[in-house]
Amino acid sequence: MNKETKKDIINVWKWLAIKDELKPCDIIFLFGSPSLETPRKGAKLFYEGLVPYIVCTGFAPIAEKNPFDTSLAEAYARELLKLKVPKDKILIQNKSTNTPEDIKFAMQILRKENIACKSAILIASTYHQRRVFATFKKMEPKIELINCPRVEIDEMMIDRDNSRYSIRDSVINEYEKLKIYGEKGDLVLQPPPKKVQDSYHILKLSNR
Repeated sequence: MNKETKKDIINVWKWLAIKDELKPCDIIFLFGSPSLETPRKGAKLFYEGLVPYIVCTGFAPIAEKNPFDTSLAEAYARELLKLKVPKDKILIQNKSTNTPEDIKFAMQILRKENIACKSAILIASTYHQRRVFATFKKMEPKIELINCPRVEIDEMMIDRDNSRYSIRDSVINEYEKLKIYGEKGDLVLQPPPKKVQDSYHILKLSNR
């Protein structure tokens, strides 16, 4: 892969991986993908005193094989327990199969348990972060949202990538989903800057 292609991937990827300055919130939402880096990030923020609760979401990934012997949410909760997060601080929502369901079903649990949620930290995969945010903002506009992708982006991740869906495929797919779902009214529209639009079009053409 040449340097220009990497640059275009990074341009789109960084836009997707929306990130905010961290501050104390009511809860952390862990959004499902087959990586234990997500609950590990959640545990780290829990022990930094940023939240009193963590909610694990998701039944199984759609685009990737589930490497766990249980649902994503239960695998996340199991990892949190290994990291000594108290069991009564972990909530499990293991029925959802897409992002809107992740949010809808998790909020139902919080309301049933009478757990206040005026602010939340969202942890997702880097390329999924902006869609999680935009969907959450559409569904629960009164909740203050803080974005925290599970890992930092670096160019070496592109070189090491050997997943079923490459990072290039993932950023193209997520860019397009934001546009499609935004036009359908499923999430708050996220207009990309021109630099990101240009990089997307270059990647799309080179992917044919």
